[in-house]
Amino acid sequence: MDYHCNNIENHEPGNATRYRLVLSNTKKGLLLTWLKNGGIGGPSYLFNKDRPIPGVGYFMEKTGLTRAADAKVLIERAKAWRRDND
Repeated sequence: MDYHCNNIENHEPGNATRYRLVLSNTKKGLLLTWLKNGGIGGPSYLFNKDRPIPGVGYFMEKTGLTRAADAKVLIERAKAWRRDND
């Protein structure tokens, strides 16, 4: 699978948290990585363009996130990416 890092951003959705995100377009969809561990590593998830964006519970289970608020922010960012890239 080809990965192309298209964007590293500081996403600030207004919840007093800054999310340092790496957004990579792939042939299958969006690979989103949250660099939450001091900006050097963290959970990643491939949002497949041919499948629905997952719910919060499933996303948390697959990424190991423990805060639903964080999961919702990342899912919303993926939805925005999909709207912009359809």
